[in-house]
Amino acid sequence: FLAYVKARKFLTTITDISDISGKKIYLHVGNLALSNADVTSIADDFVLIVQGNLTISDNLTDLEDQSVAFIATGGLNIEEAVDKLHGIYWATAVDFASDTTLTATPLKIVGNIISKDPADLTKRVRADETRPSLFVTLDMSPYLDLLPLLSTRITEQEELAQ
Repeated sequence: FLAYVKARKFLTTITDISDISGKKIYLHVGNLALSNADVTSIADDFVLIVQGNLTISDNLTDLEDQSVAFIATGGLNIEEAVDKLHGIYWATAVDFASDTTLTATPLKIVGNIISKDPADLTKRVRADETRPSLFVTLDMSPYLDLLPLLSTRITEQEELAQ
């Protein structure tokens, strides 16, 4: 996807998450750790590509009303304290409890999560086995809102002769 974006889209390279302003595709080179305090000033929809690993340390509640997509070329590390995320998350590998070996904290994702490699779902286990440890609610809104950023528009015109 990164090669596609570099070839076909306008990409803004940032060094800090606070540099995000406007509905664009952003690239951060290197590993990135995010907490809600890092995203409080962001009011726009965006796509963030992290060329490296992305670690999320707490709920990104200030992004609940925006359409966001996080794409990590490395791993997506979700720490134990995170119990709810909004948005689209793509990564090569996903660790649902990166800072511990086992947690009883359930995780709900509103949006979608995609991993190239199989994810270990056994790191989040609830005592009540009748309730899910990981619950993903597919929300199409971010896909539709970010469609101009995630795809290429092709138009065709045909003239009809009479």
